[in-house]
Amino acid sequence: MEDDPSTFASLAEINARVVQVLEDRAEFDEGFVMPSAPGAVPLPIAVMMCPTWARAVDMCWKFTSKLKAHPADFELKDAVAMQAHCNDVYSTVLAQRLELHAYDIKMPELGLAWALIAATMDDGENIRRCMPQLDALVRDHVSDLPDGSREVRQMMRRLDAWWHLADGKGEFVFTSPIDCAAAIIDEEDRMDREREEREAAVKALCDLAQASKPGMVVIKKKGALKFTADQAPYKELVDLRLPLVVARDLHATRRTLMMEYPHAMAAVDLLLRDLREGEPVSMKPMLLLGDPGSGKSRLVRRIADLLGVSTYRFDCAGSHDGQFSGSPKAWHNSQPSVPLRAVAVYRQANPILMLDEIEKSGTGSHNGNLWSSVIPYLERETSSQVRDTALDAECDLSWVSFIATANDDRDLPRPLRDRFRVIRVPSPTLVHLPALARAVLLELAEERNLDPAWVPALEDDELEVAGRAWARTGFSMRRLQKIVAATLDARDQCAARH
Repeated sequence: MEDDPSTFASLAEINARVVQVLEDRAEFDEGFVMPSAPGAVPLPIAVMMCPTWARAVDMCWKFTSKLKAHPADFELKDAVAMQAHCNDVYSTVLAQRLELHAYDIKMPELGLAWALIAATMDDGENIRRCMPQLDALVRDHVSDLPDGSREVRQMMRRLDAWWHLADGKGEFVFTSPIDCAAAIIDEEDRMDREREEREAAVKALCDLAQASKPGMVVIKKKGALKFTADQAPYKELVDLRLPLVVARDLHATRRTLMMEYPHAMAAVDLLLRDLREGEPVSMKPMLLLGDPGSGKSRLVRRIADLLGVSTYRFDCAGSHDGQFSGSPKAWHNSQPSVPLRAVAVYRQANPILMLDEIEKSGTGSHNGNLWSSVIPYLERETSSQVRDTALDAECDLSWVSFIATANDDRDLPRPLRDRFRVIRVPSPTLVHLPALARAVLLELAEERNLDPAWVPALEDDELEVAGRAWARTGFSMRRLQKIVAATLDARDQCAARH
């Protein structure tokens, strides 16, 4: 079909008419009226969602012809010409003619559909003038649909793409915003697929790496009964392979401990005896004996920190029954055993369970006692197949390391004491003060979020004052921490005055 020069000459006139119609659209304030089936997608939204301009033209023309809503002089060859002259000036003129006619016969939704087809990327105003009505129509339509449904997400994404084009953002090779909006969605989908593929590949590699690391299942599904709602954290661990922390650089760990605990070198060597480089951390049950304040609990926590394994502290002085092994499932407030709680809290199969001040536990009565309830967990053979009374499930807790502390072991029952390797931790003396003070300084720097490089060691006069105060306390490590902290505070106050 040859382009009619008179058609191009009338383009400015048609555009002016479109602007006038849009200014006079107050008569349509009562809402869009469209002869469509109940629940059907309004035509402008269907046009907005079209993947190509040509398909939008075909759909819109069939709808217009079915309603006989086109001008009397608009022939079929004009519609064919629209598709033949895709998005050029001639097709734009024809689409605008149909838009104006739809408004004239009080079919604003049909007019909006043709306006979307007539819009071109070289004139952003053609897109912007459609957006208020299109936005209102889409939001009104999706308000009747289930929130978060796939249809709602698709429509809102396409609407956002049209607003993106109306704002003149981006560079596109297509002439029609219908094609451009579809291209935006396709590009987003492609990027989402690539991201999902990358995430899936990373997850697969992580799963493969995790599977290659040491690990084990603590709570076995086989033989486990139904879990209650309160036991949800433990239900998540059923047949879940938990990591086993591996011992790394044991020489550096030993060297650090020797520097920080110069008074307990023999105890450090005994504590590290069972560890092997590159193998999971596992230590036979040990009992640290020493005077109050000799640093037994601190030594256990420090070893765990250096090995990278978690420490679960259980205060034995407050235990007067057998709840260490858990309470029966029939109880309303039943609790799993303490070793299993340690595993669940840290999501590690081999944490260190510190039994602090084990000699101070009460002997109990008809509710049992701590000493008897601890014994089954200290033997690897029984702890590997222990049945938790609260979960009524078989658990493997054989990799949990037990380290107890006590000031005196004479009151402990022999069956319990025989299962521990007894390690004596001597009290420090003034000879060890410089090294111990430096270790305490580093801990305080970490607590106060200070760079250790900016916390110099105690001067000779400070050490002398601290030593005299420390000797009066009986060389307690707890008291030394307070003394060093007070020395730092005094140093800061002196610096502030000067």
